[in-house]
Amino acid sequence: MNHSSKETNQQVASRTPIPLELTRLIIDECHSDIHTLGECSLVCKYWMLIARYHLFSDVKISGNRRLLHRFSGLLSSLLCTFSCFVRSLSMRYIEPKDVNLTLPKFTGLLEITNMTLHTTPSSFAMQFISPSSLATLCSFSHLTILDLTVYFQQFSHFTEIVSGFPKLEDLRAEVNFANPASWDISHRPSAHLHSLRVTWSTVDILQWLLSLRPVPAIKNLDVSADSNPNIHFIGKYLQSVGDKLKTFTLSCYNVVDGLEHVYQDFNLAVNTTLQSMALNSYFMPPILIEYLISQLNSPDFRELKLESFCLGVGGWHSVDRQLSEIFSLRRFMIICSYIDPIVSEEEVRAAFPRCNDRGILNIQYEVDDL
Repeated sequence: MNHSSKETNQQVASRTPIPLELTRLIIDECHSDIHTLGECSLVCKYWMLIARYHLFSDVKISGNRRLLHRFSGLLSSLLCTFSCFVRSLSMRYIEPKDVNLTLPKFTGLLEITNMTLHTTPSSFAMQFISPSSLATLCSFSHLTILDLTVYFQQFSHFTEIVSGFPKLEDLRAEVNFANPASWDISHRPSAHLHSLRVTWSTVDILQWLLSLRPVPAIKNLDVSADSNPNIHFIGKYLQSVGDKLKTFTLSCYNVVDGLEHVYQDFNLAVNTTLQSMALNSYFMPPILIEYLISQLNSPDFRELKLESFCLGVGGWHSVDRQLSEIFSLRRFMIICSYIDPIVSEEEVRAAFPRCNDRGILNIQYEVDDL
């Protein structure tokens, strides 16, 4: 079989004055042109392999139930020849019942490294990811990026999935579950996990991580807080990570009345290698942002980003003064919210005169996707 493949390549090389390596580079340039890739795949076996890598490496199915079932049917066929090319699979806005019908047929996707699964609530009754679907997810042993928006019956199903990927580097989770949180202490995320984004069930996920020994030190943390317990466990995890933390993103929702808990639980001074921080400032008063900035104790701190920024009633001059004292700061980005009346760039610069004079202030505006 190898001899035949070599002969085929030699035959192709003899018919074209262009070296095969250059042919690959030329076809690679057409990675986003599906029509051209389809034509290339019909030329010869060598071209077909290159073209199919681009045609099938990134599969995206969004809210199309019919397409999902057609794709699973092709994968389960004995004549399927493209499964080895799939590296990234994205399934968004899919009902759990359709996931459970199709995902068990995806066991042939052995080379997947990036998986996105976003389910929507069932139209009729509460449905969960089935055991066979969970088993299929765990079979993707090469996975490095996992993005889950899923309703589980047990929280332990989530921890079991996450612990099943020895190469996992980036985890994004918006998960919920029917029964109280519990997990097996043997469930532990990959030692390669360096990025975690949690937008739901923050307390449960951080409690799980804090229960492990040693506590996994995730370098890039992006979390949301909508209650005082969230704030408490976020602060506790930041303490445990210590000087391993590199980037920190915090979104607070409706916790303004619990500021005393923030002051009590947060201590960014222990995160001495922090390089950047992003804050969703829509629900954050300037005094809270000033407090977080005052704790920064990293000589490597380079970037601060305020997302969903609203000028509000003022108080930003104190934040500006705090930032002006951080000599390592190289970039201060403000992304203005589209929700409130849009303020002019001049008004924002006037609120942060010191940062503006240093030339580190960068102003952008959110785009309303709706």
